[in-house]
Amino acid sequence: TGQSLPMTALFQAPTVAELSALLRGEGQPERLPAAIVALQPVGEGLPLFLVPELEASAINLIKLIRFMGVARPVFGLQPRGFEDGQAPLATIPETAAYYVQAVRAVRPRGPYLLAGLCYGGVVALEMARLLAAEGESVPAVCAMDVPPIRPRDVAWPLEARRRLRGAWLHWKLWREYQRELRAAARKTAGKAAGKTAGQAGPEVEAGRLLPGRRLRYAQRIAGLNYRPRPYAGAVSLILSEEHHGYGWQADWQSVARGGLEVEVVPGATHKALLGSETYLRVLAGWLQDRLARAEARATAPR
Repeated sequence: TGQSLPMTALFQAPTVAELSALLRGEGQPERLPAAIVALQPVGEGLPLFLVPELEASAINLIKLIRFMGVARPVFGLQPRGFEDGQAPLATIPETAAYYVQAVRAVRPRGPYLLAGLCYGGVVALEMARLLAAEGESVPAVCAMDVPPIRPRDVAWPLEARRRLRGAWLHWKLWREYQRELRAAARKTAGKAAGKTAGQAGPEVEAGRLLPGRRLRYAQRIAGLNYRPRPYAGAVSLILSEEHHGYGWQADWQSVARGGLEVEVVPGATHKALLGSETYLRVLAGWLQDRLARAEARATAPR
């Protein structure tokens, strides 16, 4: 049809008939902010706003929420940078502010339930800090197998080591990014050379990476540069045995001033915890329990 639709259109118009009508410009569905995907629109409980893992679309969250039932609405948060022409956001605070604006468009006032997978858990923490600074209630911040964070207030020898390691990781990312750009350029040049004069088709852009790859590099650099400020509320973590072994808990404790609850899944690797059906059921059960307890506290008579 010559038209380009965002991935989120699959949720705004989830049937063939509705998608056809969308392409014809008929029967437009209710418009949500670009960052919001209504993954589970039904339910009586407080809505959950869920941030996907590194390099992932909000659509990837279906793998988790299909085990959560329909007790509450679930909205996925879609990163900027997946669609053509979108530049990824450069920092975690910018990403969190972008998501908070979208969340407030759907739910103007709290209480807010926030959760995130891996990198998304760090973004959820920053969202909670922003909302709390605006006087909103955030009874739940649930982070699933998160990466390390680097608090601002640390002793200078540790900070020096972190800066050196950060510089080395930045260099590795830059080298990997340049390698992929060269590979994309060679692939594009090969396609252009294979075209004959009589063939029609879209022009190709040399050195162009898929949006998800560009997003991956932007998010990884944002994570390296992030220095969280203290958050007055509580945070719940669930960690694979692999990630728990890295000793990141102390840094999270120094940031989550309202208390840190940690559960470890024995025998789980990071990849298995976020991808295996067996472990996704464990994650869903853990998340449902934390959200139910947080909602009970938030809605209890005062």
